[in-house]
Amino acid sequence: MKFRIKTLRANDIGREVVGVDETTVSYVSNINYADRNCLTFYNLPEIEILKEVKAGIILVDNKLKEKITKFKAKSLVLCENPLYEFVKILSDNFEDTYVSDVKESLLDSRLKIAENSYIEQNVSIGFKSEIYPGVYIYSNTKIGEDCRIQSSTSIGSVGLGYAINNGTYERFPHLGGILIGNKVDIGSNVTVVKGVLQNTVIGDGTKIGNNVNIGHNVEIGKNCFISSGVTIAGSARIEDGCWIGPGVTILNKVLIRRNTEIGIGSVVNKDTDEDSFYIGYPSRKLSNKVN
Repeated sequence: MKFRIKTLRANDIGREVVGVDETTVSYVSNINYADRNCLTFYNLPEIEILKEVKAGIILVDNKLKEKITKFKAKSLVLCENPLYEFVKILSDNFEDTYVSDVKESLLDSRLKIAENSYIEQNVSIGFKSEIYPGVYIYSNTKIGEDCRIQSSTSIGSVGLGYAINNGTYERFPHLGGILIGNKVDIGSNVTVVKGVLQNTVIGDGTKIGNNVNIGHNVEIGKNCFISSGVTIAGSARIEDGCWIGPGVTILNKVLIRRNTEIGIGSVVNKDTDEDSFYIGYPSRKLSNKVN
């Protein structure tokens, strides 16, 4: 995904430019989706991936300058903290808008939306879905058909996305949204955070208990069961058919592979195998999946 910003020129950033000084971009994106009209950032010490990215402008750690011999981007901008620089640029060039009006298209007799729920514009809710009292649904959210979202749940709020520089936190604008499939049930007091540079996704048929926190960029597959009190940190992925026990914590960027079961209270800090059962702090594989 990519998101529009005010047009930006490489040499206006105020840092050393390698490549074309006059490169202009009108979008920002994750490095995996960057094209010639995108600004992105690279925050890793390895340079092999960097060499192949065909972006317009890439913000790069200035310590990599001597290692970079060739690249496919139009311009590299060297800075001390690429992520922090990227967030500052976003803050200056992107405006998030929130409007607290329910769109007329949502007022359909086949939907059950409580009067005291809060639904912003640019929200789509499928037929036969139910929205309970006190639910907040923020912009750039798509909810499928026959879903149920219970009271005091927040869909599409902004999470703890920050870049840090010398002890100062800079908010990372959350430009992505929420995609929720069909026949998804979400309990009370659940928080589903919108994506940063991509969507947070919940697949068809997944069931989520009360008091669950789902971080930005999380992807949950189809027909998963997420018990109450679970915390899923940012950019974690849960594939189809997984069962996550009560009180489980899944760390950021961890991959829970297909048909995995995670026992109660576990802390998962590493990718799992398919069709397996994990439990513990930190979790460890005990056996193949418990039937």
